[in-house]
Amino acid sequence: MPTNYEFKEDGKLHTRYSELKGCTPGGVVRVVERRKFQLNETNPYTEFGTLRHEVFANFIRSNGHFPKAVGLDLEVDKNAVEQSYGVEVWENVVVHMTADLHNDNWVADFKTTTKGAVNYKNDKQVIFYAWMLGKLGKKITKGYYICELWDIDRTQIRGYEVLERDITEKDLEETESWAKLRVETLYKELTKGLRDYGA
Repeated sequence: MPTNYEFKEDGKLHTRYSELKGCTPGGVVRVVERRKFQLNETNPYTEFGTLRHEVFANFIRSNGHFPKAVGLDLEVDKNAVEQSYGVEVWENVVVHMTADLHNDNWVADFKTTTKGAVNYKNDKQVIFYAWMLGKLGKKITKGYYICELWDIDRTQIRGYEVLERDITEKDLEETESWAKLRVETLYKELTKGLRDYGA
């Protein structure tokens, strides 16, 4: 679960989902500031999540299946755990992603949370990953949020919940439109920034 990507200096626009999420009219300035000043906005919660991601990923790599407590019986490709991709989705626009786990027709994202899986009902991350994996020739029709539930102090696991969702062609089309708009917003602010910051 990398929180920072090192992008090539190749004249192309490189980005990722977590960055595009912030590329709203009111948020894009902050995104560009983070890029310019290479700000790493980690906190104890994100650090804890990263640690638990590593534990989860290592278990799957070692065992070839989900922990029994998760309750998911899916065919797992150990080579697809925390696999990173960079896809040139449009000319000179490269989008990066690291899916926690995927197969040829599903993608899963692991979350550590004090709330239930229902909290991710409207989250778009697995759909975004499905859209990108589609650019690599995979037909993703299912997305899973695997939620490891913790007490409020992050001292004890309360259990696991899984939110499963179908991923439709309409979802993928809407995601492409969303991504294109966010990329355009980012590009406009970056090129404006070159003038404003005197870079």
